[in-house]
Amino acid sequence: MSYRGSSATSMVRKGVRTCSGGLIPGLLQTEEYIRAVIRGAAPNFRSSEEELRVTARMTRQQRLADGDPLHLTAVNSEAALRQCVGGIAVLGSQLEHLVTLMERHPENLDVRMIPFTAGSFDALDGSGFYLIGFASPRLPTLAWRETVTSTSLIDHTMTVREYTLACHQAEERSLDREESLRLVFGTPPRSCRERQVFQRPATRGTVDQVHP
Repeated sequence: MSYRGSSATSMVRKGVRTCSGGLIPGLLQTEEYIRAVIRGAAPNFRSSEEELRVTARMTRQQRLADGDPLHLTAVNSEAALRQCVGGIAVLGSQLEHLVTLMERHPENLDVRMIPFTAGSFDALDGSGFYLIGFASPRLPTLAWRETVTSTSLIDHTMTVREYTLACHQAEERSLDREESLRLVFGTPPRSCRERQVFQRPATRGTVDQVHP
């Protein structure tokens, strides 16, 4: 089953949990960071399509500070603090914004960072996901996956259970709130170097004789 992500988050009353690897979660991104993510993943998007997606994401973010604020638990890999999305200026502003949100909304925002020393686990499979809970016991928890081109919610019971277990595993490996804040605050954005393309040296012999 597919839903419009912005409509679903507007109905949430219980809370949202998100687990992600190399990117800051969408609900916590700055506008410049959002644009950099979109342009990096879909460089051929029309400007009008980019504006629609930026506006939609910024609108969802308002749920963190409205009269009945969304309760968000965000579990993130330390890699997200170092992935140079948009360049050093964009990343620096994003980290400052994240610290501001963590300090401004302690009642309804819980950001947990997973240090590199935690090792590998299921939630670090690339793209992030959300678990959306509702106040009514008659409404089941849903899993929400967001990509550059689409947003969709998953209500298949076993699939949602797998996402829930993966998120729980990530939370167990994460730092507590204060330790996470110190990690974010103490991570200065480093120079963003251009990607170096590795070229395999010429090797004699047939293709079958060349090993990776």
